[in-house]
Amino acid sequence: MAQSDRIDEGLQEAIALGERNKALLPRLRNWCSHLIIEDQLSGMVAQFYGLPINLALYCPHATGEFMSANLEMNARHFIEEQCIGCHFHTELMPRNFGRDVLAQHKQRQRQAEHAAHEHAARRAELQAEIEVLVRQEQLQGHITALSVINLVQQLQAADGRASTAATIREAADLVPQFFSAAALNYLTLYLEGPVGPVLLATIRQVLLSGAELPAFALDQVVAIIQRGHQLDAAVGVFTAAVAPTDLPMHGPLLASILAHLEYDYRLMRAEEGEELAYPHVVELVRRFAQTDASACQELLTEQVRLPEKRSRIRIMGLLRELITTAPDIVLPLTDVIVRALDFAEDGYGESADHATRHTLALLYRHAPEQVLAVLRQTAPTLSTPGQVEILEFYGRALQDSDLLLPAHAALLAEELVTDLAAGSGPTQVQEERLHLVVKAACRAPAHFIPHVTVLLGVLLTVVKELRTLRRYQAELEYPSVPAPTFNPLLGKHPLEIQNLDVHQQRRVSEVERMMSQLLNADSIASQPTVLEVFAGLNSETDGFIKSRLIKVLRDSLPDPIRISAILPVLYASLFDTARDVRWEALRFLEYLLDEQPACVTRSLLDAVKALLQDSDLPIRGQAIQTYGALMRQYPQEVAPDQLKEVIAAIHSPTVALHKAAVATAHALIPFLTESQRQILLMGIQALEGAYYENQDFTYSQELVRTLLWLVRDTKPLFLELAERYLTKYCACEEFYTAEDALKRLTRLLPENPELRPAWLPQALQYLIRVEPSYSPTDLRGELLVALHQLSYAELVAQQYELARFVRTQIAAGHFYDAFSVYAVFGAQGLHAQVYELTQHLAQGYPPLKQRRVCGA
Repeated sequence: MAQSDRIDEGLQEAIALGERNKALLPRLRNWCSHLIIEDQLSGMVAQFYGLPINLALYCPHATGEFMSANLEMNARHFIEEQCIGCHFHTELMPRNFGRDVLAQHKQRQRQAEHAAHEHAARRAELQAEIEVLVRQEQLQGHITALSVINLVQQLQAADGRASTAATIREAADLVPQFFSAAALNYLTLYLEGPVGPVLLATIRQVLLSGAELPAFALDQVVAIIQRGHQLDAAVGVFTAAVAPTDLPMHGPLLASILAHLEYDYRLMRAEEGEELAYPHVVELVRRFAQTDASACQELLTEQVRLPEKRSRIRIMGLLRELITTAPDIVLPLTDVIVRALDFAEDGYGESADHATRHTLALLYRHAPEQVLAVLRQTAPTLSTPGQVEILEFYGRALQDSDLLLPAHAALLAEELVTDLAAGSGPTQVQEERLHLVVKAACRAPAHFIPHVTVLLGVLLTVVKELRTLRRYQAELEYPSVPAPTFNPLLGKHPLEIQNLDVHQQRRVSEVERMMSQLLNADSIASQPTVLEVFAGLNSETDGFIKSRLIKVLRDSLPDPIRISAILPVLYASLFDTARDVRWEALRFLEYLLDEQPACVTRSLLDAVKALLQDSDLPIRGQAIQTYGALMRQYPQEVAPDQLKEVIAAIHSPTVALHKAAVATAHALIPFLTESQRQILLMGIQALEGAYYENQDFTYSQELVRTLLWLVRDTKPLFLELAERYLTKYCACEEFYTAEDALKRLTRLLPENPELRPAWLPQALQYLIRVEPSYSPTDLRGELLVALHQLSYAELVAQQYELARFVRTQIAAGHFYDAFSVYAVFGAQGLHAQVYELTQHLAQGYPPLKQRRVCGA
């Protein structure tokens, strides 16, 4: 279960981390006078709350830098790796963080040395005990058993231990009966090392031949298991050594085995037929279940009920492997597995909920009826986030064509659609249900086509909600006294209102996309239903809803036959009383002119021409854009009077009109006389100036692109306008606007070298403005490549400008840019300039900029 408010929780975690960092800073500064702590001020939380959340640690005598949001962890690593043994260390005050770190570091070293000493002493003791047994075996054993004893004793030599272990493994395959108790005990001394898996496989092979594992060797294997080393191989030995009837006596050890399992995301996706990650552990659980089914179920249930994420991923991995080999062991756990979706999850890294859903899907393949019954029975008892996870499982299952039985798919689709239409459950559940129905219907429409009528009702509902929200927004913007209705948006922050609007628009768009997919999949049966609903709506009150239905029809009818059935409705909509309906109908007609021109009738063409003089200015603007499509597809239908209407719109102060006219300029230009063309260009230039003045750089740049495209065939005028406007935008204070303009100017150079004198100052200014370490795009590389393409004459003409640039970059410490200019000068033979700049560089590197110290 993903926690319901990870954003707020993450914010609180970041604030708490910043407070801990802030409290630690004074003690850390007291550690050494050379330590530099730089606050990166990265992230909104750090800036809003003034907290040190991302700190970097430097020292002139250290190698590299240490940066992390967790200052305590970062400082520990820095001190342990860089400060121990440093001869330059100068402590500022005795009470500092470094002393604590060094004290703890020394304590850990002493503990490790003590543990190593104890381990070595115990190993020597065990070695002595086994040597006694070996000597006894040498006195009493047969020559074959003695040969095995001599062989295993060769493991003492570290050199060649791997080859010795391999030889011992081969001997176990050939003559397992010659491995005595002493030999098995001796092998267990080397299980911790690299040869451990080979030796464990050797011992297992000997046990499978009928031998018994000595108590000493069994204790060693159990110790290996408890430490989690060579886990599956050690469990294989344990399984072969312990009788199934004795397994219930080892309950704590079995729990320890399960606690040491490790599954990553790749292994969690393993399906039937693939190699198991822990085959011996799976076999052990199977034997345990055969011996004492209730105890095995109790053990697995306890593991599934562990709430910690790694524990959940671990047990789900084991259950998936059990399902592929012994599904009857896992089936009784279905209810507990489903309830595990109620556990909280932090949202970082791998998802335990994802692992649980995969386990349920695999379990469903083995027992679909039983698993679905448990899901439907348990889901209502879960918390809201838990129910969301169940819905996620349903949605993914419906999208998987190979998972659900047809009857189950139909049942789940019907339930989801019914609950969606009824609006049942908490808001979070409703939102997730809507999202999943949309995804599933788009991926697998066959399950939802029988419910088109209900889903059409869902579309009408979400559109009405959007319309109501827009009405409330309009009442806030244009208040009236008294207010016509209570406005729930009163008192809300404007950003919150904007977020509500974006969210509702997204809901409408998702449902519209779903309906378009369903209509596209089965328009013969569904289209009449949509048209019937459309005809029953009143334009005066439901014009907005009718416009959205037109949009759905436009996006769902790709072939002429199905389009022809709605042309009468489209024509009537062009002259509807509701502006929204007429505007969307014009957009539909524009789409037909561009994509299906054969479907456009004479009456529709005449309607477009008539609407060019509509009194409603937004409608007239959309009519102009639709007329642009008409000009592209039916040039013979263009008339001079209509051209004048479009040209006049360029000079209109109404945004809808002049933007529509600019959008049609590409189609308009072939029909214009020279004087009309000049009027068009002057109008676009006037608009560019006005939008630039109002700092609407996005649209003003679009106007420049349109302008340059229109004059592309007139080289002198193109060069004049390109230099005038692109250099103007290169000098813009808005960084990304300037960067985009310089990029366009740079890419014009290969075909227009005349622009290089205007380009070079802008390029150099950009290189000065943007540090080499900051490269969100590859523009720096493009500029330096373009510098290398300058000719000898151009370099001579611009040598002083380039020399000033080099001096500026050297002073700033940006030597890469300086050396790039050196290379350009040297490639063209300008050695005197290179010598002069080298003399300047030889005067000495300027001091590096001081780092900004946190809290200084």
